[in-house]
Amino acid sequence: MDDLNRTFVGIRLPADVQSKLAEVQQVVRHRAGSDVVRFANPHELQLVILALGELTVATLDQVHRTITPLLPQFRPFELTVDGLGGSPSMLQPRFVWAGIGGDVAELTKLHNIIEANLISILRDYHARPFQPHIDLGRMKIESEQNRTALGRAIKMSQVGYVASLNVSSIETFRSTATPAGPTLEPITIYRLDA
Repeated sequence: MDDLNRTFVGIRLPADVQSKLAEVQQVVRHRAGSDVVRFANPHELQLVILALGELTVATLDQVHRTITPLLPQFRPFELTVDGLGGSPSMLQPRFVWAGIGGDVAELTKLHNIIEANLISILRDYHARPFQPHIDLGRMKIESEQNRTALGRAIKMSQVGYVASLNVSSIETFRSTATPAGPTLEPITIYRLDA
């Protein structure tokens, strides 16, 4: 493993959910124009619980030792993928994302406990309000015209319920650069029903 790893705590999406989100990406792509958004590879989509930043191998070990005793209090729960949104605003988004519903309270509790216990060991970490979503894509070239096109595409796509997922584990991932683009490599899987 490299000395520094861009890492996350998140939920790996099942193949059927990835496939349904790929269909959603196509709907937005056709409405916005294929040249406006760089969509994430559906096989790399995840629900980020906490972005940890660039960590050393030693800090990753410390993250593992911190997370492990926190999880016995959690049991599997259900989430839904529902709707589309854009950030930083729906009128002029730079990012397009799929919304999360279902047991968001349990997901938020999981985020809050992990964040509270890791914040002291994460350098350059800035706490923000947790807004669970799945990033689907981002602007290729920054312009007001492209942001407007993406905002219009999100609004016109009118995507509702996409899929459900049972969350029975979370993972730590690292982002790895490859010739085909960034890919996510699992580091550790933590079961919630242990």
